[in-house]
Amino acid sequence: MTSADDLATRQARLAAVNAKVARLRLRFDQAMSAYRWEEAREVGQRIGVLEREQEGLAAALPPPEPEPTGVVPRLARPRRLSRRR
Repeated sequence: MTSADDLATRQARLAAVNAKVARLRLRFDQAMSAYRWEEAREVGQRIGVLEREQEGLAAALPPPEPEPTGVVPRLARPRRLSRRR
């Protein structure tokens, strides 16, 4: 497996973990609003495990490249002082 394949595999796994965490957070919120405390506790524990995996995966990936803004700064031209007559 090349490093590009390994990088793609890690990114795919991170995306899958992100999606699963989002689904579990929704389920957690639903359980809390319905006063199902045992289910909410169980889901919260699963979220914790996945968030630790998420942090490990994100740390193993290189940082994302900054997107170019398309704005090129220019120095302002010096203005001439107008003389009053």
